[in-house]
Amino acid sequence: MTATPKKHPRPARNSSAPRGAGSQPGAKKLPAPRPRVTPAQASDSLPVKARARQTIAVTAPQLKKMTTLMQFARRAGKLISGYDACLRAMHQHKLYLLLLAEDTAPRTCRGIDHALNENQIAIPLMRAGNQTDLSQALGLPKSGVFGIGDKQFAKAIQACAGMEPRREEPCK
Repeated sequence: MTATPKKHPRPARNSSAPRGAGSQPGAKKLPAPRPRVTPAQASDSLPVKARARQTIAVTAPQLKKMTTLMQFARRAGKLISGYDACLRAMHQHKLYLLLLAEDTAPRTCRGIDHALNENQIAIPLMRAGNQTDLSQALGLPKSGVFGIGDKQFAKAIQACAGMEPRREEPCK
């Protein structure tokens, strides 16, 4: 006969506690779910800067200068490319400017707008160039969504496009 290994019995779960809450005294409690906000309520509570998205016609010399600044940002590690990566950086509050290519799919543009409005994040949004040219100039796979993760690069790109940079109020 072979001996079977002894199994340790599982401790009984407290049936009144919600699953995953843990019965230990130092267990973390889950945060309460956020209340749902309708689009009408969201647009009323948003700052004016977040509601008004600027779309500026960019000329060829401006686009060339913007591309050069984006190349510098990429070499500095401050350029984020791709829809998911930009959303992740946006939720971590690491984006200062979003740039969408003009030929980006409408669904992608709606997703970016929805994320900005839902989280009440006031990040400037620009539309310039096309996906192929921007991606090729930056040496990246084809993408229509680019984010800038540095204040100075974002201000320089906005100034180059003729867009008024957002002014921050001093701390009180």
